[in-house]
Amino acid sequence: MAFWHPSSHMPEHGLCRFATKAKAEAYVDFLSSTACPEPLNRADLLIESFDHTEHERLMTEYPQASAWETPL
Repeated sequence: MAFWHPSSHMPEHGLCRFATKAKAEAYVDFLSSTACPEPLNRADLLIESFDHTEHERLMTEYPQASAWETPL
């Protein structure tokens, strides 16, 4: 799942993948809470399902070396 910050049209806080939607929602709760050092506007955070087909297409058409994609 990815977090996107639409007010700037950029993934300012990077992309985050979670094993479950509940874990992603918990992270959104934290990022928009007073416990977060710089709380974000909850309306600016969106949880989307990871599209494996689109991911594979992008990796094939636009290959890039990335620590995110490289297994350790």
